[in-house]
Amino acid sequence: MSKISQELQVLYFLNERKKNNRYTKLDEILDYLDLDYNSSRHVRRYLYDLDLSGFYIETKRGSNGGYMLQDPLDENLLLMPNISLAILLSMKHNQKVEESLKELPNYVSSKYIEGDNELKTKTLDNLCDIVNAMKQSFSIAFRYKNINAKIIVDPYKIIYTNHSYYLYGLNDNKLKTYNVAFINNIVFQKKFKKDAVMEKYLQSSLNDYGIKLTNDKTTLKVSCKDKNALEKFMKYFEGKGKVDGLEFKVSSNSENELFYPLFRIPTDDYVILNDEFKDKYVAYLERYLNVIRGK
Repeated sequence: MSKISQELQVLYFLNERKKNNRYTKLDEILDYLDLDYNSSRHVRRYLYDLDLSGFYIETKRGSNGGYMLQDPLDENLLLMPNISLAILLSMKHNQKVEESLKELPNYVSSKYIEGDNELKTKTLDNLCDIVNAMKQSFSIAFRYKNINAKIIVDPYKIIYTNHSYYLYGLNDNKLKTYNVAFINNIVFQKKFKKDAVMEKYLQSSLNDYGIKLTNDKTTLKVSCKDKNALEKFMKYFEGKGKVDGLEFKVSSNSENELFYPLFRIPTDDYVILNDEFKDKYVAYLERYLNVIRGK
């Protein structure tokens, strides 16, 4: 586990303890990270880095003392997938998390149904490296999945959709997509100049599949057949959205994030109430089927 990822783990641990106004001892942090006492110096450095990044930590001496986060993390922020990446970047560059969040949309478009915030350490580290490469306009080389051959990509954008981060970039002058979770051994290469035509093409391709790079929201509203059907919507949309009787309503910045769960719910379990969404969903399915047919 990288230093930055461990700092992130410490932050979340302190935040959980803050909810009960409990000071956390150094030994407890070591146990949480599964480290021995010889790592005490590293943990103190993590606490120092967090404090520098704006996550102010109180220190209290004595048997009832320890460390405590001065202010709990905003629960709304914790629901955002990008908050983990922003925290990681802020700690790496010794800047406040607010600054990272402001600049992050230039490189990462996070389109999500709120509630999914589980990111593995490797994915976070990959995201940090890729964002840094994009900021400096560096190509990157990496190995993908179990393929031994090295892949070289000019990174253009990271898109968060269907609960995964995807890198969109040029490989051999072709637009390719890579799941960030399956990228291994990232190495910076030479600098590259972004192609305006390719950026426009990327925007067009994403729009075709319901992935927006704007903050406009799309709303799905359905009438469920019965309570069992309603529970399916609550499950597949992770408990988000509003319920009124047997009606379910949920919004997202990405149409794709609304389309995807509908694949899993039988069509006889619900009726789509807003015609505008129905038309978009039907058009999306037609494009999807044409891709499968090779058209």
